[in-house]
Amino acid sequence: MQRLSRGGPRAFTLVEILVVLVIVAVLVALGVPGIKRSMDSVKQGVCASNLRQIGSGLMLYASDNEGVFPIDNDPAKASLYQGAFWSSAIWTYVGYKASSFQYPENDVQGNVGADKNLFHCPVTKRYPKGKFKEIAVPLSYNVANRLSYAMNNAPSRTLYGVASTPMRMGQIKSPANTALVLEMHENGGNQWAYHNAFGLIPHRGGSNVLFYDGHVSWMSYKEIPPDKDYSDANLSPFWSGN
Repeated sequence: MQRLSRGGPRAFTLVEILVVLVIVAVLVALGVPGIKRSMDSVKQGVCASNLRQIGSGLMLYASDNEGVFPIDNDPAKASLYQGAFWSSAIWTYVGYKASSFQYPENDVQGNVGADKNLFHCPVTKRYPKGKFKEIAVPLSYNVANRLSYAMNNAPSRTLYGVASTPMRMGQIKSPANTALVLEMHENGGNQWAYHNAFGLIPHRGGSNVLFYDGHVSWMSYKEIPPDKDYSDANLSPFWSGN
């Protein structure tokens, strides 16, 4: 019988195989959180890009309407439902054909059309309805409408006195510090609505915010100024625009 030489190949022992498997398992376990963080960062980046494009659309709309932004929910168009939303008003300003706005195939709310336009955060649009509390602020209502972005309508109350009055760019005193669009599961809201009804925190316990000057920033939930009464003279510029 021939014997293998000392330098010839040999089979792995069971112990060696087990050691390799353990090492692989440890590497996978260490890598999964990193992969998840990377994916979360990508989704947050896509959401921020959505908001920048929305900001551009709002500015274009305002430039065509004497510096006035659309109302978050226009009562004059109430019968049109989504057609009354601010997002519908800027639909063509972000590059879509008016005829492409169709419910539920391609709109700002329906799940069916969630992949077809930029009015849907990549996290929010995919989150199971039954688990929505996981990406909502502590006091948020159960989701009724799977929307991603809401216009801050507090300036129309604090500067004009009535929420049905359109917001005008020129009257915002702190555009770099005042929220224009936030992540909420309704089409409009203010400081109370964000903290007590519709606020979303889908990105690492925080959310992206579009400001009146057009820039977008990520803010943790604790950084979003708290709810205060509309008549409070010290209401944060973040909400009031003052």
